[in-house]
Amino acid sequence: MRTSGVVAACTAVTLSAPIAVAAGRTARETTSHVISAKQLVPRRFARVPKSHEIWAVGFTGLAAYQGETLALLYNGRTWVRTATPSPGGADCAINDVSATAPNDAWAVGGCGNVGFVLHWNGKKWYAVASRLPATATLNGVVALSRTSVWAVGGTDPSPVVQHQTVVMHFNGERWYRVASPNPNAGGGTNVLNGIAAASPTSIWAVGGYLDSLRLGDNALVLRFNGKRWYQVAAPSPGTGGVPQNDLARVSVDPKGATAWAVGSTTVAGALDPLVERFTGRRWVTVAVPGPDYESLNGVTVPTATSAWVVGGTVDYKPMILRWNGKALTRMSAPTSPAGVDAVLWDVSYGSAKDVYVAGELFSNTPGTTAQALLSHWNGRAWLRQ
Repeated sequence: MRTSGVVAACTAVTLSAPIAVAAGRTARETTSHVISAKQLVPRRFARVPKSHEIWAVGFTGLAAYQGETLALLYNGRTWVRTATPSPGGADCAINDVSATAPNDAWAVGGCGNVGFVLHWNGKKWYAVASRLPATATLNGVVALSRTSVWAVGGTDPSPVVQHQTVVMHFNGERWYRVASPNPNAGGGTNVLNGIAAASPTSIWAVGGYLDSLRLGDNALVLRFNGKRWYQVAAPSPGTGGVPQNDLARVSVDPKGATAWAVGSTTVAGALDPLVERFTGRRWVTVAVPGPDYESLNGVTVPTATSAWVVGGTVDYKPMILRWNGKALTRMSAPTSPAGVDAVLWDVSYGSAKDVYVAGELFSNTPGTTAQALLSHWNGRAWLRQ
């Protein structure tokens, strides 16, 4: 395998994990697991098959800014930070991660508008030559096996090239770009934010594109059938002068019977959550209970009749929704310390008694830093580890 860029040191740094105690609670009662090291912002999860390991990736930096890449590994007992390259220098973030084994994980992201691919061999992360377009960033990755890995993203505009979807495939030897639809081929935004797969012939990717006729953004859903990528019709319910519809993440149940996507839309100009579900025949919107949600950032689909969705409320509190086969209902979420804002970015499901959420604690005070929020559901409550 050809590699390039900075080679990460293989030493893992163990993080202490004190609990931030909310007002009126003891440390034992507090449900938030906050890593003490400042400026750690985990945004995506990946469970390692047939092991107790879980990856959480993101970036380090101030609450509003990216800095260096971040990869935390849960080894079944505690979270440790592993050294990671930042191949493009400054303003770097890992946007997604996927693993097939303890010694085979892939991570993708970008440093500014320069994308990168990282690989974990069981000892260290290192940058891999990917043949990405010069101004492309990768937002999602899914590893089906050691010889089949997919990644998606988009290109930044230039004087001659507008935003285009980017789909990359690794065949066990090299990465190469695969043709993908661009609904707004005449100029404007086309981008993919997330990808999920049930099998090599059932892969979904989601994002958004600028509709020049509507003067707004439409939800974008692509599907791979084993031979080619094609666009699938998806609802774009946004209203207002310049409606916005954008899908951030997608998840598919293990058997491929259904898929879910989450993101945001606008209603009369105000930001609203957007949840869509594939019924087996078509994509439909799913009603979101309650009026106080601002963003939905992560989703996982354990079975065809269950789903977990995470995000944040308009007053900056963590939010979790569950699908019971008929409707989404709100469930308890990890608490944040008094006076501290929080948002959840992703959710990882192992079993009904083993669910993790990742997010960040932050303050709108200028110059303050974000801290990692990692919590575990044991079937009864959100607890620290």
